[in-house]
Amino acid sequence: MSARLAGRLGRRVRRGARLALKGLVQRARPRGDAAPLLLLVAGVQRSGTNMVMDVLERSLETEVFHERDPRAFDNYEMRPLGVIAGLRERSRARVVVVKALCELDHLTFLMDRLAPARAVWVVREWRDSVRSQLRSFPRHPGWIRRTLEDPAEGGWIGRGLVGGGLLERARRLAPRDMDDVTAAALFWWFRNMLLFEQGLDRDPRVQVLRYEDLVREPERAFAALFRHAGLRFEPSWASDVSPRSVGRGAGLEAAPAVARACDALLERIGALAGAATAEGEAAA
Repeated sequence: MSARLAGRLGRRVRRGARLALKGLVQRARPRGDAAPLLLLVAGVQRSGTNMVMDVLERSLETEVFHERDPRAFDNYEMRPLGVIAGLRERSRARVVVVKALCELDHLTFLMDRLAPARAVWVVREWRDSVRSQLRSFPRHPGWIRRTLEDPAEGGWIGRGLVGGGLLERARRLAPRDMDDVTAAALFWWFRNMLLFEQGLDRDPRVQVLRYEDLVREPERAFAALFRHAGLRFEPSWASDVSPRSVGRGAGLEAAPAVARACDALLERIGALAGAATAEGEAAA
């Protein structure tokens, strides 16, 4: 057995044991009158949300629904509102955590209808995100091109583009002959623009975190995330978080107009994330 496979099996065994212990602890916890807090983990695909979910899962106070969990998801899209509400109602956890990637365009609606609810939006440097997108979703760029032509063809991607002028702005940025890097970068841009399109940058229920902060300063950044969710944090839960993937997309080049738009948006979100973390630390 290779060392890599052994490590993977070891992590799986440890996770299973941790979840079994968590189930015992939560079943012994008396059910309160108030519903658990719902924490939505949002962001563009390949931005580090799996890592965030894994660290949140290590708390005995959470119940975590990954996007591969058929109880909460169907083909990576969140099941209807009533299903999610039912999962939370039956939970004995203090905080129920649910992925919300395909649902970025109605994050406000979800928080309003499923209150008490909060969200964390994870943003990753766009070149690194694009590199990971192209490795994980090789057919994704073609889907993005077709969606810009006709949003109805794009499913959840097209749904997020309709309304508010975002579709026309994305079309103006897109070059006539769009390569895969440019298409994936444009996807990163218009999906992260939904943070501002919905006014979530001004919503106190939403915390914005940079992937780079999470992997370079995990104790500080994850402590801020756990504070936002009202949870106790143990630094050991993030001990395996590593910055080794940072900067791997540095050599990628998108069409100039798209690259400039992504750089500007990254700077805008970065300032927002830095301010939010500083405010959280001051409050603590």
